[in-house]
Amino acid sequence: MSAAEVYQTVSTAWTERRLENVLERQKQLAALHSNVKAQNEALTSAIEQDLSVTRANAAEEVRVVLDAVKSLYDELDFPATLRQEQMIKKGSSVSQNLVEIGPSLIEPTASCPLASSLVPLAASVAAGSATILLLNPTTPTTNTLLQKLVHDSFDYEAIAVAPDSSTETKQHLSSRYFAVAVLQDLQSTRETAESLTSANPTIRILEPSTGLPAVFVDRSTSDLQAVAAHINRSIIKPTRQNTSRVPHLCFVDESIIDKLEALLRTREQGPLSDAPEKDVDIFQGLQRSLKTLFPATFKQHRSRSLPALISLSNSE
Repeated sequence: MSAAEVYQTVSTAWTERRLENVLERQKQLAALHSNVKAQNEALTSAIEQDLSVTRANAAEEVRVVLDAVKSLYDELDFPATLRQEQMIKKGSSVSQNLVEIGPSLIEPTASCPLASSLVPLAASVAAGSATILLLNPTTPTTNTLLQKLVHDSFDYEAIAVAPDSSTETKQHLSSRYFAVAVLQDLQSTRETAESLTSANPTIRILEPSTGLPAVFVDRSTSDLQAVAAHINRSIIKPTRQNTSRVPHLCFVDESIIDKLEALLRTREQGPLSDAPEKDVDIFQGLQRSLKTLFPATFKQHRSRSLPALISLSNSE
């Protein structure tokens, strides 16, 4: 189906209130949980392949999805909903009566394609909202499994995956009416949000918190060797294909910073001379900026490229 046909189908499903029944929503969330669990190994391998992360890292993302779906399922109370409907039918008043406000649009992020797709999608289903999922084109292996999961778990008319991730499809969908949009692709969030707001000024746009990934090492840390090994794997020698998952800063308590730095220096294997050319340009640009901002504290290095470890004694 084209993007226009997908939107028309989902919009009609919302008008018909296809997800109004709480028991039906529970059934679909249970199906999603079961399907994700059954595809655990395949999903882990897909994330590992698309993002070039460790298998443990990929498996953790699958676990986060399973935990989130179970939590949403548990929050839906079918007997309580029935009692509330009976009270309303008899003319009684209720303190809270939540209803879906319209169709939703979800745009995941490439750094965690599974969780950023299925967690908000499961929440949307739990709320009874018909939804369109716009997949990120940079994670094709994970996307294939996501399409199958959506098809096998949900009402195919109320929950749909956009036919592709092209600019034309995104522009078409962002020009249509949505009551809620979960925008997690930081590169296009502003443009998409402006277009969606033009179509519906009252739209609720949800965005993830932005900032730099960081590591904090407190003085209570008992095993600095383990901390040094972790920082060495995750920061000094990261997988360059997925830099959004790499911590950019490390904050260390002043009482242990010298000891930790010494441990890291012994593990460091010199400058990142084998980094891709694009990364080297970024490193050298950062080096110039650091020298400008911290002339008194930036430690000089003879290498022409930015070293893997830069230590600043203070932030003045």
